[in-house]
Amino acid sequence: MILSLFQKIRAKWHNDITYRVALRSYQESIFSYIQNENAVRLFGGGTRPAYKYYKKLHELLNVRRVAGGFKYERLGNNGDGGYVVVTDESGCLSSCKTAYSFGIANDVSFDLELAKRGYEIFQYDHTIKRLPVQNEHFHWRKVGVAGKPSRRMDTLENLIRANGHENLSGIFLKMDIEGCEWDVINSLPPGWLKKFDQIALEFHDLLNYSVETMDKVLKTLSKIFQTHQAVHVHANNTGSVNYCGEFITPDFIEVTYVLKDKYKFSDENVSDVKLEIDQPNAPREDIELGIWNVN
Repeated sequence: MILSLFQKIRAKWHNDITYRVALRSYQESIFSYIQNENAVRLFGGGTRPAYKYYKKLHELLNVRRVAGGFKYERLGNNGDGGYVVVTDESGCLSSCKTAYSFGIANDVSFDLELAKRGYEIFQYDHTIKRLPVQNEHFHWRKVGVAGKPSRRMDTLENLIRANGHENLSGIFLKMDIEGCEWDVINSLPPGWLKKFDQIALEFHDLLNYSVETMDKVLKTLSKIFQTHQAVHVHANNTGSVNYCGEFITPDFIEVTYVLKDKYKFSDENVSDVKLEIDQPNAPREDIELGIWNVN
């Protein structure tokens, strides 16, 4: 019965494939559907604060495809720890061979792929005692990254300066820091985001409904949007999903950005953001984002 109801809900929006996940996800999805549909019906979708939030979030994360001889590759493990990136004909991800990697845990599979391509990777994670794998191209410090310095944390600006890279451009940035990304990015001085040709990161807490968090999310996405274009999004299927009107929004989402000044983009309308190389983070059915872009 739950599956049948969920199929009808999905058909109402996108007429897409059957979405099979754990029972918990069905329950959450149906609850959010009923809750949001009732609110939209009673108050009007265009005037409801949550609806406006989701619409703006999708606008700031509208996906465009890169044009001009670049291709999409997925580097790292098939599960959590792998990221989709854009590479040129030589396999490079950026104009210099320097990368910053924040959030290591027990997985350096993505960093190892960068090392094979000749990158020097500056790694930071204050939650581990040592790297799970050593490599001559790895430069790890037991330090976390945050919006403000503290005993175990420092800002992205300070860490870049400590390595003598404050005047360097064309850097690759990977970041998975469990919700600290909002403060880290917002703390960067004007113009510093332009140091990064490409950014692969995971956003967290998109479904936190406090006004403070929603404002922080939109402020951060607006700041990135000034310099970078989202060229790929993928939902992390370990989190929940919210359905509000036509918008399907996961709590955790992986995003690949490229610097607008250095890339060209196709004019095609991206009707489906999914790529064949995408892999689910957890060993169950992936989350289908359906029609993601706001046109």
